[in-house]
Amino acid sequence: MKRIILISLGLLSFGVNFSQESKVEEKLKIWYADEKYLKLADKATGYLEGKYKKDPVPYIYASMALLRISQNNDLAKDIPKAFKDALSYAGKYGKKDPEFQYYDKYINHFEELKEIVAEEIDNFLLEDDKTKIDKALKNSIALLKKINDMDPNDKGAQILRGYLELHAKNSAVAKPILKEYIPMVETLKATRAEMPPKAELVEEDPKAKKKKKKGPEIKPLKPFEEMTAMEQRYLRMGLMYYAKYLHSKGKPDEAKQIIEIGKPYFYNKNELSLAKYDPRYKEIYNKINS
Repeated sequence: MKRIILISLGLLSFGVNFSQESKVEEKLKIWYADEKYLKLADKATGYLEGKYKKDPVPYIYASMALLRISQNNDLAKDIPKAFKDALSYAGKYGKKDPEFQYYDKYINHFEELKEIVAEEIDNFLLEDDKTKIDKALKNSIALLKKINDMDPNDKGAQILRGYLELHAKNSAVAKPILKEYIPMVETLKATRAEMPPKAELVEEDPKAKKKKKKGPEIKPLKPFEEMTAMEQRYLRMGLMYYAKYLHSKGKPDEAKQIIEIGKPYFYNKNELSLAKYDPRYKEIYNKINS
């Protein structure tokens, strides 16, 4: 309950940097603060069937309500797939807010979803029964797809998705993801001061514009100190699992290259880290470099 109250208080404060304000946000905010989660879920999803279907905010509140319902045994009886639906609406939100104007305002909710999914994936990947691995990978990919839709700028979550797809033998999906995001994180620095200056803008070739894939524009990589706890955790998971996979496939040089990226941040406890320390990174690093 304490956590819910803290999140509610955070949501009751207005953001000051948003270029638009949802016309239904005030009503939804009150129902959330009053813990009327079933009513909130009904109203938020109802808005999406009408003129507010392009408004990102009802998707966020539908997700928030369903997450709380999934955590309440009595309420969850009425909506047994509440958590799955909470993730689904969060993913839909990401597609309705391409500039992510509301993401930081509701960061607590998105971080909570990420944390739950990270725990689920970690548990799935502990599966050592070969007859169950395919199902574990399928479940992990399904969860992470929603996180990628919700926050396509989480580079670590993208790399983790690439690894999962590769492990599931979906190379056609995995390779483009890894090819795009591994070079990005190879440039990671601890602080903003260490980051290279932004390159001067060059006029883009009109032909190149046509070739660009649809979807939100991916923002530049943040320095480690500016990442959220879950961005740090997903980066650690992505590098750790991908490097371990490469090593198991007899590619030690590639494994060393990947695991080395995270050494400054994850090998030992790091004062800039918001994510809980995980000794597995050090264990995998030492095994790969032994």
